[in-house]
Amino acid sequence: MFNKKSDIKFKKVGKMISFSMLSGLLVSPIGASVNSSVNLALKAVIQEKVSLSLANINSANQINLNISQNDIPVARFVEFSNSSQGYLLKARSENDGKIKNFTNNNFIPYYIRFNGGHELQLSELDQVLNEQQNGDLRQAANRSITISHQAVASANLKSGSYEDIIILTVESK
Repeated sequence: MFNKKSDIKFKKVGKMISFSMLSGLLVSPIGASVNSSVNLALKAVIQEKVSLSLANINSANQINLNISQNDIPVARFVEFSNSSQGYLLKARSENDGKIKNFTNNNFIPYYIRFNGGHELQLSELDQVLNEQQNGDLRQAANRSITISHQAVASANLKSGSYEDIIILTVESK
C-alpha cells in the first residue's frame, strides 16, 4: 500500500517530468534544426599621420633687398593629414618676420602669402596659415609661399648676408 507521503512525491515528480517534456517540444519541434551563433568582433587602428614636404625655390636665396618686390615665390610644398579631426598648418619666423644681418643688426621686414591668400607678417609665435576643419583624408599638393618686401636705400643697408628662417608646422587637431 502507498502512504500519502510517497504518493505525493510521485505525483510531483510525474508533473515535473511531463512539464519538462512539454517545454522541450516547444523549444525545438520535432524535425527542426538546432543552431547556435556567436559574434566575432574585428578591430583595427589606423595611426594618425600628418606630414609636410618642402621644396625651396631658387629665388629664396636670391632676394634683392634694394628694390621693392611682391610675391617672390620662395617655397612649394605638399601637406598631408589623415586626422579625423582635421589639422592646422602654422608658421613662425626666427627673426620676428625680418630678414636680418646678424653682424650689424640691420633688417628688412617682409610679409608672406600662403597659397595666394592674404599677406601676413610672421612673428616668433606660431600663426595659422591653413586650417582644415573636417577629418577628410587630405593631401594638398603644390601649395606655395611667396614673400613681399619694400626697398631700402642702399645707403641705409650695410653689406653682408641677410637671412631669416621660417618654421612651418603641420599638426592634427
